[in-house]
Amino acid sequence: MELDIYIEKTRELAIYPDDYERDYVIHGLVDELGELRETLDNPPMESGLTTEKMSTEHVQKIEEEMGDVTWYLARAIDHFGFDFADYWNNYSASEGTISPEKGEELIQEALLSAARINGHQKKSVRDDDNRKEQIQRELSEIVRNLRKASHHFGLRDLDVVTRRNLEKLFDRKERNVLHGDGNSR
Repeated sequence: MELDIYIEKTRELAIYPDDYERDYVIHGLVDELGELRETLDNPPMESGLTTEKMSTEHVQKIEEEMGDVTWYLARAIDHFGFDFADYWNNYSASEGTISPEKGEELIQEALLSAARINGHQKKSVRDDDNRKEQIQRELSEIVRNLRKASHHFGLRDLDVVTRRNLEKLFDRKERNVLHGDGNSR
């Protein structure tokens, strides 16, 4: 799915106060990347994560969590007004073939980038400085790592992840259960 279309659709699902958008999307991104990381460990894999060793159910859970991450990522990109369309839409899977154990490392690297964004946000409040350049750099690292990881986990690419994420969220919106916790709403 094209990033601009995805961002437009995420706007329809954004139900938080505008005054707190920056904090909300940054904290949400960190939280969801943490949940994605936890999903990789359930069940734990002793010799690295590979799609051959993971059940279909486990891959679906990874996809659901990755979808939640992409939602917050899109909201952050939109909030800051960054133009990531070319990078998001033109990523090539051949940009880097990765070893089986690398998928877990890619998610860990994305989580570390989100933690750095959180730190930049804290400093921007302290110093009255928006730190947009630093945040943009870290967001681009998250996009790069998620793209590679989606291929690794057999999800083809983020297009599939984002499309399914929107289907889930619009279904929740129709049923008036967008607020709340957990995937079983």
